Amino acid sequence: MSTMMPRSGCSGGPSVDLRQALAQQIRARLGSRGENLTILAARAGCSRGTLHAVLRGSVSVGLERLAALAAALDATPADLLDRCGRHCECARALGAPGGSSSGAGGAGGSGLARRPEKAEQEPCIVGARERDDEPIRQVHRDLARNLTYFQARSGFESVGALALAAGISKSQIYTILKGQGNPRLCHVVRLGMALLVSPADLVCERLPWLHDELSTP
Repeated sequence: MSTMMPRSGCSGGPSVDLRQALAQQIRARLGSRGENLTILAARAGCSRGTLHAVLRGSVSVGLERLAALAAALDATPADLLDRCGRHCECARALGAPGGSSSGAGGAGGSGLARRPEKAEQEPCIVGARERDDEPIRQVHRDLARNLTYFQARSGFESVGALALAAGISKSQIYTILKGQGNPRLCHVVRLGMALLVSPADLVCERLPWLHDELSTP
């Protein structure tokens, strides 16, 4: 059994303070643009009720919702997170190609809220390069331990809240926490971003190619 301890990502987790700071950034951008909630809701593809909850800081904002709101404000998700004082690998990853507002800032610019590919089409965390059963089981155990560690440090009080923020189902997270199944890379990336840690921090260095792939900006 590996004795590797999870490496720390950026400090803290998606706490209530972060939600409130995000709400303040959205309000400030709304004011500078002279727009109202109705316009922003339409551009972001959400209801006014959802937007009110976001601005109250009373709900967890999933990555897709964050991307849609950023696009509607002609910004990137990284812009909103950086201005909340969270300069971390998560923010940089969200601002990478595919996570910017380029080409999506028009009146209907909520395309970033659409998943580019279905999860079923994403590669599994352990693919053809690792066929031996024991290393595969060990990778799953390490991922389960690291996810448990970072969730305990975060502001998420339940698996349900984490699932909502990461945009995956509770059953998928429970499967990972049990060290079972074959998690997909997209799920590891979404969980890392929801927890505001580098996705690479959730996997061990037992598979250097995988760790390097997730660590690449």
